[in-house]
Amino acid sequence: MSNSIAQEKLVLGGYSTYGPLTPEAKKVFFEVFPDGVHGNAIYTPLEVATQVVAGINFKYRCSVVPKNPTIPLEWESIVVIYKPLKGEPILQSINPI
Repeated sequence: MSNSIAQEKLVLGGYSTYGPLTPEAKKVFFEVFPDGVHGNAIYTPLEVATQVVAGINFKYRCSVVPKNPTIPLEWESIVVIYKPLKGEPILQSINPI
């Protein structure tokens, strides 16, 4: 393990680095976006970073396409979902990148 990786894991309150979706991360994402749809777009999570707070913040890097595209168009967005210790996950933000 390199020093930079060890130091990164010791950052209290910070997000982890992005990595593959875990079963828990997939479950949380699809509780908020049951069909991957939000508004007029379809979100596909590509990877996730997490932050432990009083619960967990999940920060997803997503591929996004229009729900009913008239022209091929795709972009990426960062979707943040907060999963409290008890209760349902809550969508916090969606920001295009």
